[in-house]
Amino acid sequence: WECLDPDGALLSLGAVCYREDAAQECEANDPSSLNPKLICIIGGGDDGSIFKWLGAPRSMIKTIRRHQQGAVRKLLFISNITILALTERAGKSVIVSVDIDTLGVSNFYRHDIGIADFSVSHDNTLLVIGDDAQVSCLVCMKTQSVLHKIKHEHTVKVVAVSSVTMLCATGMQAKRAGAGSCDMYGITLYCGPIQVWDIKTGLHVALLRGHDTAAINSLSFARNGKFLVSVSHDWQGPKVWDCNTWECLLVMTQHSQPAVTAQISPDFDDTVVSADSMGTIKVWKIESCTGRRHAGTVRHLTSCSHDGRFFISAGADSSVRLFERDSDWTLKQVLSMTGQGKSASG
Repeated sequence: WECLDPDGALLSLGAVCYREDAAQECEANDPSSLNPKLICIIGGGDDGSIFKWLGAPRSMIKTIRRHQQGAVRKLLFISNITILALTERAGKSVIVSVDIDTLGVSNFYRHDIGIADFSVSHDNTLLVIGDDAQVSCLVCMKTQSVLHKIKHEHTVKVVAVSSVTMLCATGMQAKRAGAGSCDMYGITLYCGPIQVWDIKTGLHVALLRGHDTAAINSLSFARNGKFLVSVSHDWQGPKVWDCNTWECLLVMTQHSQPAVTAQISPDFDDTVVSADSMGTIKVWKIESCTGRRHAGTVRHLTSCSHDGRFFISAGADSSVRLFERDSDWTLKQVLSMTGQGKSASG
């Protein structure tokens, strides 16, 4: 893909496979380079501009339309022809609906105060809003009526919602308590608790603590509701949480710099894409990562074949795991047994 010049500062991006009847828009450009599935990329600018790039790789047509709603801070596709955009002007936030064909804008939901973040469930039935008054609001997409309002103790940074498990997660920024509340220069330090609450009742479900040095930047539910991925601007890396037990299943530590965002693929529930502050993007498979992880300390690891193809491990969780090495030195778990032993030998 070539670099797409936005002619301005971009604050947000979204992309979707466009419907096939949009091919006529690209015929005048280079018909020979068209793909059956076109890509539509929408960008939001700090001056209220909305950019559209439509076409196949290296044959993109750019369209620009400027609006008066203010800076476009976030974009979410809710269909192949409609996106929701969070706009902000003079401290007031409005969520608008944008038609992809014309880039026309109409008000979708107006909030009384500033909006920190918003998210839409995968089935496009629920909208959750985190505002500047430390409140999370659950809104029905069809009627735009407020279903629940949850008051939090700390500043709301990001939100996520799952219509499968009927849960909402709110990522916050809280001042650290105790002796570690300030650094050596007296600057206040923050942590990132995550509050999970029930959509139906509005009641508290879980409080996730694991990001101890920075606020939460990003939250994402898997489409099937099994996992929640969280990111804080710290050195720990993205974390994967089990939505049944609320235990941290995995910490993705391979980023060399603090991660800034991570999203679970809407099409593959176990695939995570994360990015760090140095511009590195990594793709993860949750199931393959958690499948080769002991619940506690690994007590012993040894090769159990002369060619180094098989390895066996024993953990403090009283489990023994057998792994097979692929040609690229990726370990694939082929057997897991639970017992009382603390060591393994090949």
